[in-house]
Amino acid sequence: VLLLMLLWVLLLMLLWVLLGVLLRVLLGVLLGVLLGVLLGALVMLRTFICLCWRRCIDRRAPTGST
Repeated sequence: VLLLMLLWVLLLMLLWVLLGVLLRVLLGVLLGVLLGVLLGALVMLRTFICLCWRRCIDRRAPTGST
């Protein structure tokens, strides 16, 4: 009976460790994806703002002098 209980505890610990590793991996992947999406959105926003800014400057100075 004692051996059975010990095996059960070991199995539970193994499952717990596996679950922890899986959760960590999933969290890492999710964080990576979120960071990638955020970075992409920031870059797109920056290019959009730069384009709009350039257009505004071009409109203000039609001669093309910066």
